[in-house]
Amino acid sequence: MTASLVSGVEEDVTIVHFDNHPDWVRFPATVNCGAWVNRALELPHVRKVVTIGPCSDDLVRPELQFANLAAVRDGRIALYPWRHQPSRVWGRYGRTACYRQEGGHLHWRNLAEENWSDFLDELVEAIPTRAIWLTIDKDVLGPEDAFTNWDQGEMPLTHLLRAVQRLASARAIRGIDVCGDWSKPRFTDPFRATLAYFDHPKGLKPEPGTLARNARVNAALIDCFETVLS
Repeated sequence: MTASLVSGVEEDVTIVHFDNHPDWVRFPATVNCGAWVNRALELPHVRKVVTIGPCSDDLVRPELQFANLAAVRDGRIALYPWRHQPSRVWGRYGRTACYRQEGGHLHWRNLAEENWSDFLDELVEAIPTRAIWLTIDKDVLGPEDAFTNWDQGEMPLTHLLRAVQRLASARAIRGIDVCGDWSKPRFTDPFRATLAYFDHPKGLKPEPGTLARNARVNAALIDCFETVLS
């Protein structure tokens, strides 16, 4: 939904995307949770997408997963993993603020190893627009802070809240969307059911009290949004 929501913004905007997955798949060129970043970049007023937090296998041989590495090379996507090993690639992608290429590997910056306040200052300076849109997939958080349908990252909730506060202090937030609460997958389309079977982690089932974690995170996010937008 993010690309659709951002289409209504009436000025140049940068999307700041917190997620355990980059959502940058180029093929097939559809609107779905794994490809929406490319649809957003097709909008003339979206100058850049900054993705923060991935730890997922999407960065393992990303070219074979149809990743839009060209947009990262060209600066339209800035991707900052929370923690990830170097990615094996065959193309030439040079060097950006997000990675350096050494031979056949992209060596990503691991935010888990950096000073968070310093990174946020750098992030603010690198955003090319006054307006920003925040999109948060709760699977960017570790299991101690959220329970989702997907494999999860490691970013602490405290870091996410500090990022929202820092961004709000320096840029104009034009909208925020949040997704990622656990729900039981249900499909009527056999094709999508098959994709979900192979795509989703197996055996996810919340224990009594587990979903209270999501409620606490939701409350913390809402309190944060109300504070920074008031």
